[in-house]
Amino acid sequence: MTFAKNSKIATRDYDIIIVGGGSAGAVMASRLSENRNQCVLLIEAGASYTKSTFPPQIALGRRVGGDASTTWAHTQEIGSSKASGGLRAKILGGGSAINAAAFVRAPRSDFDRWAAAGLRDWAYEQVLPYFKKSEKADYGNDEWHGRRGPIPVHLRRKDELSKTAQAFIDAALQAGFLSNDDLNKPFPKGIGIYPLNVQDDPGNPALDRNDREIRVNTAIAYLTDDVRQRENLDILADTEVDKVLFNGHHVRGVQLADGRELTARQVVLSAGAIGSGAILLRSGVGPKEHLAAHSIHLVADLPVGQALMDQPNVYLQVFIEGDGAILPALGGKLWEQSSLAAADQLDIYLGFNHFANLAQSPTGKAFGIIACACRPRSRGKLELESADPRALPRVSLNLLSVESDIQILIEAVAMMRRIAAHEPLRSQAVSIHFSDGSEVPTDLKSLREAIVKQVDSTLHVTSSAPMGPLGDPLAVLDEQGRVYGLSGLRVADASIFPDVPSVATNPTVIMAAEYIADRIKQAGPSAA
Repeated sequence: MTFAKNSKIATRDYDIIIVGGGSAGAVMASRLSENRNQCVLLIEAGASYTKSTFPPQIALGRRVGGDASTTWAHTQEIGSSKASGGLRAKILGGGSAINAAAFVRAPRSDFDRWAAAGLRDWAYEQVLPYFKKSEKADYGNDEWHGRRGPIPVHLRRKDELSKTAQAFIDAALQAGFLSNDDLNKPFPKGIGIYPLNVQDDPGNPALDRNDREIRVNTAIAYLTDDVRQRENLDILADTEVDKVLFNGHHVRGVQLADGRELTARQVVLSAGAIGSGAILLRSGVGPKEHLAAHSIHLVADLPVGQALMDQPNVYLQVFIEGDGAILPALGGKLWEQSSLAAADQLDIYLGFNHFANLAQSPTGKAFGIIACACRPRSRGKLELESADPRALPRVSLNLLSVESDIQILIEAVAMMRRIAAHEPLRSQAVSIHFSDGSEVPTDLKSLREAIVKQVDSTLHVTSSAPMGPLGDPLAVLDEQGRVYGLSGLRVADASIFPDVPSVATNPTVIMAAEYIADRIKQAGPSAA
């Protein structure tokens, strides 16, 4: 809705304003508006659709990446004109509305690491109930899976995958990798099938299920028609937020990009790692020298944007003979350990997909592998280009700035070669290439150089406003997502993670939103 459609928004006194209606924000709006005595406003920069009105090119699970109407323009590197920061969704449902629908959680080791660093409330046993609360899984053990949550999670049978996807799994097993029947177990080492947050649409007349399955994003799962009818919940779409407003160090509302102001007792930023980080900086929350350079009044001197992370990957294309089927788009995932990994840590994954550029293959057939260093050490930065809310921030991911990340990717490529050398892939694989079509070198020196050239973002940007104990030099938030030194302001999205989880972020962001929403409800309106 807009101001024109709902004029009460301009004058309504809100208890909570949530900025950003993506993987986290839609969850927050749904859960916090369960208290009918609490007035909640959700502001989304992009369009708002319901389950029945999502355009097919967005709703279908096999359509990935959205389009120009549902994504932000690319940010640029700090100090250059090079594109950076990757694809970002601009639509109700956020990244969950345009991703590949893989629904894989962060493993236990990520939470053990965070708890050991001082975030004891984020231990695995503490967060597991919120993972379970979010899902309605049709597979796995009840100890690890929820059965009544908003998001349906489906695990395909192996014989439902493409023949090439089946061959990848079989070759991995022949190569000696472990079989994994559940990628959402606490220690999910081995080769398994991607669980997906998709659902068959019985109203779609298409004969092929791949043409009927919809991606059940958070706008569909959490903002149902019944939820949207709540009198205490307003949704303001197609509206960008400039900054958070304060009386001293207490929140009083937000200012929109067009200058209008909305009042609230609490504000929750859920605009994504890049969006929330930029809003904090424009609000005067960030490094004082950087804010001074843009003539922004300092509210809190905190290291916003100084710990940004993403997972580096190289996209491998395996040119093949044989079966040319390209659906379903996802297949198996190998989650493994490099020679540098700790005993409980998974720092490599190989993600099978059918997103390869078939025109580059001499046979017209290929499959893709995301070879990812999923526990990197490199950190980047996020800064403002200017204080103008219409100006995109600058993002430098600094991928592979730590040497060990390069070594992990070298080992990831070696794992794929090992798999390709075993049947049933061995007799099908012609050659292995990077995304630009160049062949993957076999000698170590050339491979290292090629990886540095070919590395890309995995679109799992996190940690622009990380949680951490008081005194942590990178911490912006406490373990409940509250901004240090301020009252009434929280962050709930991928910004808050102390470092990037070892996996795609969507299910873990949803869990975090469930967790923080519960903490807000437990605290009550007087404990912002």
